[in-house]
Amino acid sequence: MLKKISIFKKSSKKDGHAPKNTLGKTTGGFTLIEMIVAVFILTIAVGAPLYSAAVALKISREAQNRIVAEYLAQEALEFIRNRRDENILNGESDPYQNILSPTTCGGGQCFVDVYAKTIQEANSCGDCTLVSYKDDADGIRHYGHNYTSTTFTNPTPFHRSVLWTDLPGVAAKRMLVEVTWPSVGGGTNIVSEMVYFFPYK
Repeated sequence: MLKKISIFKKSSKKDGHAPKNTLGKTTGGFTLIEMIVAVFILTIAVGAPLYSAAVALKISREAQNRIVAEYLAQEALEFIRNRRDENILNGESDPYQNILSPTTCGGGQCFVDVYAKTIQEANSCGDCTLVSYKDDADGIRHYGHNYTSTTFTNPTPFHRSVLWTDLPGVAAKRMLVEVTWPSVGGGTNIVSEMVYFFPYK
């Protein structure tokens, strides 16, 4: 006949101790230092990729803004060059008439609205150098100024101004286009394009 065997021993009531497990020692938990180290390692493992993604996003946004700023500066230069060439083809005595001049642009500073085909003084219209945009039905984005057209209701971070200077002693003009926008990390970025216009012979 089989006999039931117990693997636990009961302690005697005389010794005053609780029953003891005879299979071995009990297993302990993590210490506080181990928990702190584990949390620290987990934070680094999760935070490093997030930080890298944030930096990459910032660099991508800055690159995109710089490309747009370069386009806006080049657009203003080409617009004024085309306006001058048009005056020459039309036989105008002054190829720069109705374009820019230091006397009509408040010390030489103007703004160019290519979409509206206008050139105006920048010092008399408040924040008119702020570039806005609108998207047409075909998904093409047009840049302009809300000051000259109420259809441009979406402001951009870019400001575009034109500095026009008559060079003394020569029949030439210097045009400087500046496009500025706030940096993602603080401060102001600037893109400048300069061209010299000499009279046709």
